[in-house]
Amino acid sequence: MTTQEHKFHPIYKFSSPQQVILVSAENLHFAVFRETLLSSQVFATALNIPQPRADLSTSNNEFDEHYRDALAKAIYIEASEEVLELFISILSSAQPICPISNLEDTFALIELCEKYEISQGVIDVLKGRLQSLMDASPWKWLELASSLDDRQMGGKALEKMGKDCFLNGDRGGNPNVTLWDRLSNLNPTWVVPVMSMAFSLPGDAKISASSSIYHGKYQDKNGITDTYSPYTSTSEKTVQALKVAEKWNERCRQFGRGEI
Repeated sequence: MTTQEHKFHPIYKFSSPQQVILVSAENLHFAVFRETLLSSQVFATALNIPQPRADLSTSNNEFDEHYRDALAKAIYIEASEEVLELFISILSSAQPICPISNLEDTFALIELCEKYEISQGVIDVLKGRLQSLMDASPWKWLELASSLDDRQMGGKALEKMGKDCFLNGDRGGNPNVTLWDRLSNLNPTWVVPVMSMAFSLPGDAKISASSSIYHGKYQDKNGITDTYSPYTSTSEKTVQALKVAEKWNERCRQFGRGEI
């Protein structure tokens, strides 16, 4: 049997007719025993089809046939190879576990567990970890929200971080990363609303979506472009030219509702 034409995870190579093949978004293949998948209600239903019991002493030709059949019935999972590997480890555990993962991967794991109907106990454990990660890294939370274009989540992240964290970044983060560096990591369509939420701009100012956040350009009601210098001291992390908006939490909630 040859598997060279398909890339398999080194731990999850096809070795038995009793295995099902899962495929990640990067086309990495994972051969998993059917019993492992039965903790998912979706997989359990899909796989609840009488299968001929495989003879473990089958010849190479018969084994190749099982392999080709498994490839033809491969299940494609909308997840990265890292997330899919974590997902399989959850399926393989007899007890609810929370694999070590970052905020983005933990969020993706929760989505997978809900989609494939894993037990609520597992989902609750993952949600507990997700909340801890979000509380510890509000800026990462905001980046995740912007990648999902989820305004409600973004408003909660902004409210959690408060003014100081907004200006200075997450605790323990790289001190050389400026506010503008962090803003550049957001969905481009979010930069203007976030700036408008956070700062009290001149009353007739309208930030241009195509303008550079580094140069801080804005356009007044007459269409005249002017500039400001909002970030004047990287080391002290101060914003001098713009005044941070008052009633922060209220404005965060407005942002979450799409009113800003």
